[in-house]
Amino acid sequence: MATSIQPPQLHPSVQALLTLRHQLSMTQLAMAELLRVSPRTLQDWERGRRQPKGPSQALLERVIAVLRHEAERNTDDYVNGHLF
Repeated sequence: MATSIQPPQLHPSVQALLTLRHQLSMTQLAMAELLRVSPRTLQDWERGRRQPKGPSQALLERVIAVLRHEAERNTDDYVNGHLF
């Protein structure tokens, strides 16, 4: 019987960040700079090798909330005939 390799379980805030990063067409480097973490840290989070903890997790959740708000605002502006 073949065993299937399951993708790593991502922390919910990392999954949300990854989704937003792709929606915003941001590179890992750009997102890492925005979060003020090393690109390696962001890669490790996105690959499930590490989980954000403590202050990193709190920052991540705040940044996600701000990015979601901005994405919604920009979408609303575009829908209303404005680019931003």
